[in-house]
Amino acid sequence: MVDTPAFDRDACKRAQVREEGRMASVLPLRTKSLREQVSAEEWETRVDLAACYRLVALYGMTDLVYNHITARVPASNHVLINPYGMLYEEITASSLIKIDLDGNTVLQPEHDYSVNAAGYVIHSAVHTARHDAECVIHTHTRAGTAVSALADGLLPLSQTAMRFIGHLAYHDYEGPAFNRVSASAWWRTLASRMP
Repeated sequence: MVDTPAFDRDACKRAQVREEGRMASVLPLRTKSLREQVSAEEWETRVDLAACYRLVALYGMTDLVYNHITARVPASNHVLINPYGMLYEEITASSLIKIDLDGNTVLQPEHDYSVNAAGYVIHSAVHTARHDAECVIHTHTRAGTAVSALADGLLPLSQTAMRFIGHLAYHDYEGPAFNRVSASAWWRTLASRMP
């Protein structure tokens, strides 16, 4: 039999109280919540956009972290975009990053994620060309990827496909869109289909 010291419950409780007392002096430091830093309209847009990210994930329309969804902040030239590296099911209203159409961060939440340059370039081109576009969704679904690989694009082979004939614009893949030259090429492609 091994001789062990007796367990003193009261001594443990006293130590816990002392430890909690020390922690209490640190805990009152609190940052202002993101919801308190933005307008009610922006917060509603953030909540809706976060829900959109979750739905796209739920329906299996993601490509890990390589897609983007942006929403225009009402009455501004700012958009909300996902933090690069977060999975769609992790995105919340408070984690979205607010940027301007030149890619400058306007409001960075308290996390270490940044904006994917290719996502910003593509989405800024769309939001610049189409001021009426409140939300832009860019996904790499299996069906979309398959259609994009066809030389003739979407063919009028089904009732569903017929809904989109005449409403699509095609832009040849040039690799990741990392600069504003890419954005202007995207804009010209979109402009060819603008009413």
